[in-house]
Amino acid sequence: MAPILALVLSAAAVAERGEAERGSLLGPGSPFPAVELRTVDGKPFASREVAGQLCVIVFVRHDQPDSLAALRDLKRLRSEIGGAWRAIAVASGRVSPEEARKAAAATGFTGTLLLDPDRAAYSSFGVVAVPSLAVFDAGSKVIYSRAGGGKEIFAAVAERLAKALGHPSPSPADPGAAPRPLRSAPKLEIARTLLERGELERAEATARAALEAEDTLEGNLVLVEVLLRVRPAQALEVLEGARRKHGASPRLDLAAARSLAALGKASEAEAALRELAVRAPGLWEAHLTLGELHEKTGRLDLAVKEYRKAIEILARRELGGVDRRP
Repeated sequence: MAPILALVLSAAAVAERGEAERGSLLGPGSPFPAVELRTVDGKPFASREVAGQLCVIVFVRHDQPDSLAALRDLKRLRSEIGGAWRAIAVASGRVSPEEARKAAAATGFTGTLLLDPDRAAYSSFGVVAVPSLAVFDAGSKVIYSRAGGGKEIFAAVAERLAKALGHPSPSPADPGAAPRPLRSAPKLEIARTLLERGELERAEATARAALEAEDTLEGNLVLVEVLLRVRPAQALEVLEGARRKHGASPRLDLAAARSLAALGKASEAEAALRELAVRAPGLWEAHLTLGELHEKTGRLDLAVKEYRKAIEILARRELGGVDRRP
């Protein structure tokens, strides 16, 4: 996996203080440009559709690792920030609907996926490098925009979304009030970045430190992701503890199936994934993992079928523009 919003910094597109440079992307206060595009399913999309909605729009290339990282981070924002906001991804240039869908399936992106074959939107938004993103408030005005970035971009977008959604914060008049825990804990973000860099020992230590600060379902899942690479048996132990603390969850069951696969228990993992796919029909990751399992065991025809099922689920979600993951 790529680091959180591991967008390549473009010298022509990024200012030192994190604001969009002139000509690189729409600046703060700019209105949502008038554009008319189509979704990957051929349905029309016009800029008036975002009126009254808080939204994040990102311009990507389906075959670019940094763009795929940006799509993964929009998924992560959805799960960590919550609230009513819309995620929009625009694939500019020559890309087929199938290629765009595969990119969405590979990253878990479940927002509105648009095609921009003649780069009309690309030009209207002043994009000079992909990936580039902008956050619009309910008045369709830019409150943040940036091309390129790093971990600070994820934090900046999360901060703007939280503020626009009216998340409470301690009153300055009450200095003794405990600060509201961030939905995206810094330690967890660091742990994810270390994991993606392959620094497993540091990633595990950081994930455990995050859990000591606040035991969350997300924290347990991050620790499991690390343990899957080094000690799969211990990953199962962590999952059992997480179930006792946080209750049943399809995401925990998915991680357990992946742990079984990592332990070489392919038949048990396959049975668990099939049962999970029936019990949680919206969990596209179950089909993706099944596809990966079939591919590793040489059953390519079955792998293709599972990959297609994952894509179909994501396509149905994209039509509604809502993340309905269990």
